[in-house]
Amino acid sequence: MGDLGDQLDEWVQSVGQLQQLIANEAESATMISQQTDLMQPQLQAIIKAVEVADLSSAVEKKLRTYLTEAYRRLRLMKVEGMKLRAARTPATITQIREQLKAHLNQLQQFAIAMADEV
Repeated sequence: MGDLGDQLDEWVQSVGQLQQLIANEAESATMISQQTDLMQPQLQAIIKAVEVADLSSAVEKKLRTYLTEAYRRLRLMKVEGMKLRAARTPATITQIREQLKAHLNQLQQFAIAMADEV
């Protein structure tokens, strides 16, 4: 389980990096998109690690639920990142950044919950 735990710890760190990018108003939409692009393979590796890990069925069920929601949030953040790149007005940019923050907060909760399970 150490490998899965390490992967989850790395995922939590990636979520933190994404949080810093979104919080910094000067960061470009490209940087945010690049970070979400880096996180997708990490999440896929975690999904594979859960499949082979020796986990109780209760823990595996919880992790799968968290992974499903984390994957969904990450995809939504990718869409919001594309919207941010296309946004032109300050009000739209602010609205999209707020939506990104909301998705990120949920993503962070799932990441921490997964790490706590392992």
